[in-house]
Formats: sequence, structure tokens, C-alpha cells
Amino acid sequence: MPWALRRRSLCRAPERARAQASVREIKRLDSISRSPVYSSLGEALAGLPTIRAYRAEQRLASRNARLVDASVVMSLVNMSMNRRAAPPPRASDHAGLAS
Repeated sequence: MPWALRRRSLCRAPERARAQASVREIKRLDSISRSPVYSSLGEALAGLPTIRAYRAEQRLASRNARLVDASVVMSLVNMSMNRRAAPPPRASDHAGLAS
């Protein structure tokens, strides 16, 4: 590896470490945003007769939609950060696709 490229990659090490820390934090927030969705679904399944007796299906559906919306936002941020933090593809990775 030429001297200039080696030095350039060393300069980017702190930047890469910050990006990885950000990706870990976003991943943590993504999993935290999914937890209420799973617990709400479990509670709904356990209390289905009560929900039907009080005719609270619409209220439960709107609550669930809000929770899923929040979870999807964090999932999209997580996917975006993962793509941004990934190293660029090498030319040799695509060599078989040209033929």
C-alpha cells in the first residue's frame, strides 16, 4: 500500500470510530422502539376477550399504529446508518457481474 494511502486511512480512523459508535447507538434505539410494539401485541392477545367486551378495538388499533410508526422511523434510520457506515464496495467484488 502506498505511503499516502496508508496515511489517509490512519487519518480516518477516529471518524470511523465515531460512526461505529453512532451506528451502535441507533441500533440500541431501534430495539428500544420495537419493545413497546411487542409488549402491546402480547397484552392485546392476552386481553382479547376484554377488548372485545369493551369494544375497544379501534382505540387499540390506533395505539398500535402509533407504536409501529415510531418503530418504523427508527428502523429506517438504522438501515440508513448501516449503509452509510459500510465500507464502499471494491472493484473486485463486482468483477463477475460484468460478464
